[in-house]
Amino acid sequence: MIQVFPDCWNPLMEIVFNGNFGRSMQSFAFYTVIKAMNQEIKERFLQLRENIDEVDEELLKVLNRRAELVIEVGQIKQKENIQVLDPDRESQLMARLSTLNDGPIEDEMLKDIFQSIIDILKRLQV
Repeated sequence: MIQVFPDCWNPLMEIVFNGNFGRSMQSFAFYTVIKAMNQEIKERFLQLRENIDEVDEELLKVLNRRAELVIEVGQIKQKENIQVLDPDRESQLMARLSTLNDGPIEDEMLKDIFQSIIDILKRLQV
């Protein structure tokens, strides 16, 4: 995809280059919102988005590292005939993370996030 800066972006460019009208409409809405911002707010907004992208990259690396560890644990469990599911371990993990959590993520949100990670990565142990 061609990278175009908001000030010189044309909604038709994205349709032509990407052939994706639905995404183009989303980009157009974003363009309209960002065009209405004053320069200082626009710069801060774009910087925050860039920071989020960087954090997402870090999260991806950490999640892949966790996956590697889960695979190794799964290999040991398989060799030693230990069940994949360990509810006590999951409960301990949730309690420990809840204790460490200073927010702004609420404990219930934290539980949902980590339960999803656990459930998804269990597939690597099968």
